[in-house]
Amino acid sequence: SRNSDTADEPAVRKRKGTRVEAMPLSLFREISKVTMRRTEREFVQGRAYMLLEWNLMSRNSDTAELLYSHLGCTDDCLQFYVIRPQNDDGDDGRDWDPKHVYANPLIPELCPVLAVGIYWLTYHPNNFAARGKFFPGSSQRQRFRKHFCTQVLEDEGIKAAMESNGLLTGEIGVASIRLGSATYCTSGTTAPPPIVAIRVRAEGKIKGRQRKDESLWYDRAGDQHIGRLVAGLPFDKPDFAIPPPMFHTNDQESRKKLDGIFRLLFKDINSPRARSAAEMVLASFVYHLDFLRKELPRNHPVFKSQLFAHAGMIDELKQHVTIERNGRQVTGVPPYVSLLKAMEQMNQRIAQGIINELQSCLSSEVAAGASQNNHVHEGSSTEATMVPKEPANQPANLRIISHAIESAAPNQRRSQLGTSSGRAPDAACTQAGG
Repeated sequence: SRNSDTADEPAVRKRKGTRVEAMPLSLFREISKVTMRRTEREFVQGRAYMLLEWNLMSRNSDTAELLYSHLGCTDDCLQFYVIRPQNDDGDDGRDWDPKHVYANPLIPELCPVLAVGIYWLTYHPNNFAARGKFFPGSSQRQRFRKHFCTQVLEDEGIKAAMESNGLLTGEIGVASIRLGSATYCTSGTTAPPPIVAIRVRAEGKIKGRQRKDESLWYDRAGDQHIGRLVAGLPFDKPDFAIPPPMFHTNDQESRKKLDGIFRLLFKDINSPRARSAAEMVLASFVYHLDFLRKELPRNHPVFKSQLFAHAGMIDELKQHVTIERNGRQVTGVPPYVSLLKAMEQMNQRIAQGIINELQSCLSSEVAAGASQNNHVHEGSSTEATMVPKEPANQPANLRIISHAIESAAPNQRRSQLGTSSGRAPDAACTQAGG
């Protein structure tokens, strides 16, 4: 039954009294990191499947039925038009409300857009027909359940992470992904998105409500807020509003080169919506390429894709990838993030003012010291004895002022591209304030 999460979990209820628990975000991150490093192709697809299931808050059966025709793209996120599950009564005309999926440039192992990019570059998707499945095959639901329960959860590193979270082997299953995502959204922050928006996205019920309540409707703002939160973006920092990596060009010649690369890598894409999505996932991949080269084994299948077979292609793409807004609208940002951003900018202005004042004092100190030294050399020995002795203390004064400048200086911005840690530069957030 599609109405039951536990129908996907026959293996995890063997012992009486054992139930499937919600997966903590820390455990989900560890699973995502471990599976990202595996070189088997089934782990590439399984990881993309898992990250989409977490971010969409969808059941295993609904993730298996995703179609390429369900995929869309906006300025700052992917959209999946997930068909309403069968347990919803009637037809209210809202079967095509999109779920928004956001990139996470700060934590690459949690980024669903990057996971899709690795999946597409590895599998060369050619199933973009109207009824083409995102995960081709007739039994993807059972395939993922078997893969997750018998391969992923058997990894020693993941078992250790489960133990550190106080979880037993039988308490985590496929249903734990959706339960964990919804639980993190409702309880992972003291400022969660609206419970109605979470209920709609997770396709669940609110206790005490009827299954169908005409007063509880979907709206994009609430779903967009959820999308940013479940992507693992820091909800207590201005970086929560960070845009995704995208390609930006200033001239037609560069745009033509990029279009040629897209046609080569994704030649079977024949719809504008899927093409925009492909451009976003490729930008995330290129943006995190240095991180991937550091973290993934050299024999990972993604490094055998066409992207690495053509000399100069990666260098051309790197020139144009950015996380600056460049006129893009940033969505899903709650009002308090704008306040955090304003406070950060105010702190930067105060720190810069202190730096300017200290630099002015330092310049005056240096000028005064130079003037006194000249006076000593030009005058008589008697006059030299009458010169004040402050210049002897000048080096200490300069060191004190220099140290104060360093202490007051704001944190240096990380470079936008090629960071070995894979984290995005904070400078982008100056463009992303709510």
